[in-house]
Amino acid sequence: MTHSYQINRTFEARQYESERMKKKYPDRIPIIMEKSNSSTISSLQNYKFLVPNHITVSELIYMLRKKIKLESREALFFFINDTLPSTSSTVAVLYHEHKDPDGFLYITYANENTFGAMV
Repeated sequence: MTHSYQINRTFEARQYESERMKKKYPDRIPIIMEKSNSSTISSLQNYKFLVPNHITVSELIYMLRKKIKLESREALFFFINDTLPSTSSTVAVLYHEHKDPDGFLYITYANENTFGAMV
């Protein structure tokens, strides 16, 4: 899956940015988070994140839920390379396994109404 961040910037520009971020913050993972095209939730204003390498996917989901003010009845899912990562995985492990050649970890997020419509 190609992300809009990849479309709108050259490979060299993306690579330079990720290297700059990693050099300045060596204990953090550079992540690009973009909403799935099929998702109905709002997009993030900032899609570029530097995340501590020790946090888990479930902690990252919690942080994103707060940022986009997702209702409790809606689930939030992350996809990396069209796969659902384990919520107990750390971002460091995911980065090692799935980082793009440009140096970023790309995460797509989507919601799903899990309990039906509220009356």
